[in-house]
Amino acid sequence: MKPAQNILEHGIPPEFICRDDRSTTTKENRLFGSRIANEVRPKPRLLISTIEYHTSRTALLSPQLKIPAQVLVAKAARYYLPAALLRGFIGFQLYESMRGICF
Repeated sequence: MKPAQNILEHGIPPEFICRDDRSTTTKENRLFGSRIANEVRPKPRLLISTIEYHTSRTALLSPQLKIPAQVLVAKAARYYLPAALLRGFIGFQLYESMRGICF
């Protein structure tokens, strides 16, 4: 299920949905999505819909980025889930290992 479809199925009107089409990482998505929402409405309440294998990274970034939001889980196709979970785990491990490195 696509994240936007998931939000619509939970009763959120289409005019309240902001889409980010620039980000390439989960962190960028949180930053760009928050910026887009703040342009539309000051101090918005954020509901982020993400595919289930991105949920943990999305939730872990919230306190670090100081962007409060609720996360709504969209189901991934079952055939894709094993590879996606492995990819997500590796991505999270790489992210965690890079946190202490300054460039």
